[in-house]
Amino acid sequence: MSELKALLRKRTPLYAQATHTIDTSNVALDETVERVLKAVNAEKTAKAAHEAGVVDAQSVAPRPRGASGARTAPRRAVQKEVRA
Repeated sequence: MSELKALLRKRTPLYAQATHTIDTSNVALDETVERVLKAVNAEKTAKAAHEAGVVDAQSVAPRPRGASGARTAPRRAVQKEVRA
């Protein structure tokens, strides 16, 4: 157990730099992969929206799905930056 604690202390500064945190506790491999892919796709979507001039990149990011597979919240309108 002391080895694990030492390893965690050593890795904590690296973990703090992460842009995403994915809880894999008690989760099957396929669900873990799904969570990682969602995080990566959301990051790509936000970056593309930013590059396209979308003011609120979160408005185009994929919304999470509930247990039934339905989207959990309505999508907000996408606002584009006005350029002269």
